Amino acid sequence: MQATLSEEERARASRFRFEADRRRFVITRANLRRLLGEYLGCCGTEINFCYSSHGKPSLSESASDIRFNVTHSGDVALLGFVQSCEIGIDVEQVRQNEELDKLAERFFSLREREQVLGLTGEEKQTAFYRIWTRKEAYVKALGCGISLALDSFDTSQAGAKPADLRVDHLDAASPSRWRLWDVDAGEGYSGAVAVEAFMAEPRVCLWLAQDQA
Repeated sequence: MQATLSEEERARASRFRFEADRRRFVITRANLRRLLGEYLGCCGTEINFCYSSHGKPSLSESASDIRFNVTHSGDVALLGFVQSCEIGIDVEQVRQNEELDKLAERFFSLREREQVLGLTGEEKQTAFYRIWTRKEAYVKALGCGISLALDSFDTSQAGAKPADLRVDHLDAASPSRWRLWDVDAGEGYSGAVAVEAFMAEPRVCLWLAQDQA
């Protein structure tokens, strides 16, 4: 799989301190190239990427209007693809964390904080990660990185399905332009995707990668 990566990607892989992280990066990037190659009708090694000022990747010098986003946590990676609109995707490994209240106080809107702080135990943990991944997916779709405060917008209630962007205090038109969905990323993980389009629920394909890096 390393052979399918660019020199820049191989250099990035070599900078990982832990071997497991390096292998995860290689497998994720190799499969991003493989899938994009199938969509574009070319070899994955021929694909070139460019990056926004906040690090969001896109296709470089391509006639295609395919947009994509990548996220990984623990042993799970999510890769999202759409056409003619923006996409952001996030996955988080659910961990035992005694600081959930503090994190919610710091990063969540008032409405979201009330949802989380009113719960206990596993319910609180589930609600926190659902809100967190929805917010991260939206920020990644916008491509603005940490320049957008996470408490400047509200998502729908943590248990609501489908998920949704309820209020963006900086852009009142955003809720009518963006759709959010929760993604089943497997036991012990929480995932979400944000798309700048009114579309049907995204199709989710699961692939169990063998350690081939």
